[in-house]
Amino acid sequence: MGCCKQLLPLSDKPVICWCLDAMLAGGLNDIVVVLGPSGKETRKAIEDYDLAIVWNHGPESDMAGSLRVGLQALPMQTTSVMVLPVDHPLVSPQTIKTMLENHLEDPGRITIPVHQGRKGHPVIFPLPAVEELYSLPTLKDVVRRDSARIGLVEIDDEGVLLNLNTPADLRRSGFRFKT
Repeated sequence: MGCCKQLLPLSDKPVICWCLDAMLAGGLNDIVVVLGPSGKETRKAIEDYDLAIVWNHGPESDMAGSLRVGLQALPMQTTSVMVLPVDHPLVSPQTIKTMLENHLEDPGRITIPVHQGRKGHPVIFPLPAVEELYSLPTLKDVVRRDSARIGLVEIDDEGVLLNLNTPADLRRSGFRFKT
């Protein structure tokens, strides 16, 4: 991308704020944000949010490494973890709410949104499943470990699929962004 993805200005605010606003409006509590070694500016951008911030100081770390760090900051009463990568900022608050409601109906399952036959984000993991990251290398490995524990939720929200990894992805999103 050539710049800090979390701070990409999408319409009127950075993409990380889109994610946080959707989670809060969707009813999520106890949000943990994991920032990398160069996350000082991101920290400044989200300082007004009521959330926990933890630091992943591994310069070569991947999403699984960040999740391992983030798991350490979860409140003791945590039973499930929603993972919303910052490159999916167009997920709607209603999708967050629908995902939470569906997960509560069967909290032992890994809850994955599906839009037009394609799986997307965010994904909700029961705590024991996400803790498998301590012995498995990636979240994909956790998901693929046992297909019987997967719960798919049909979602009418293209935002679950829109992954903003490149400038072309941003242009395709249809949102105004600043450069």
